[in-house]
Amino acid sequence: MKFIAGLFLFFILFSSILLCQSQLPSYYLQDEFSIASPTSYRYGLYGYVNPAVLSMIEEPDIYFAWSDQIGRWNDFNNYGLFTSFPHLGFYMVNTNFKPYTVTDYKFSTGFGTDAASFGMGYAWSSGDTKELNHSDYYTLGTIFRPIKYISFGLVGNLSTGNKSEGMVDFAVRPLGNELIALYADYAFGNRKLTTDLNWSAGAVAEVLPGLRISGRYFSDHFFNVGAELSFGRLGLTSESHFSKDGKYGYNTYGIRIGAYDRNIFSDLSTNNEYVKFELIGGMKY
Repeated sequence: MKFIAGLFLFFILFSSILLCQSQLPSYYLQDEFSIASPTSYRYGLYGYVNPAVLSMIEEPDIYFAWSDQIGRWNDFNNYGLFTSFPHLGFYMVNTNFKPYTVTDYKFSTGFGTDAASFGMGYAWSSGDTKELNHSDYYTLGTIFRPIKYISFGLVGNLSTGNKSEGMVDFAVRPLGNELIALYADYAFGNRKLTTDLNWSAGAVAEVLPGLRISGRYFSDHFFNVGAELSFGRLGLTSESHFSKDGKYGYNTYGIRIGAYDRNIFSDLSTNNEYVKFELIGGMKY
């Protein structure tokens, strides 16, 4: 019953969103530093896009990502800092489209269970907000996992200027676990920054413990290929972005520090176990 009620409320919200234009950073701009959609990928940018993800965070985690779309890889013109705690997240994303620069800040919270979770957030900006079409906005998000094989999420971004955008994404896990996820997402209500970009589809596969390979295709015929490698409490991410004719465009990079993640190195190490005996007195069975 709660599942149906949640769907009903979000579809009412999205039906109003369809009637609006947007005055806020588009969904695909917000999701630039993630290798997959929020529902399909374990971290999902820690609730930056869909705050419902925060209900699944068990330990503090920090993710710093940047791109070399403008300048060299170490110029840090475009970057994002994503921090998360159980049920709480804070984010800062700097976007540079020469000669304009804008910095977005966001605070989010999320609660729920593995079957259904909800979240909300508030974002504000500084810099050339008018030129880059950014404004303060609220985010409402939810994630449903009725069974272990499928999950889908709904997000609504409502700006303080009565402009809005909605997004829905859907993920399928054929094996019922994290080893492989196929997903698709669709954004609507935004026609300023992403005139020809409405949907994407892709896959994330964990080929070895902590080693994840991703691929994502967009409706404007661009595509991304990425990889993530976990060392336990440290992780590295890299993703290459290609144009519709297959020409390399730029790279995004990421460093994660904090929560423990499964990794191939734990399987390679050997654990020596000992039984402690008290040598004074009798020996118990």
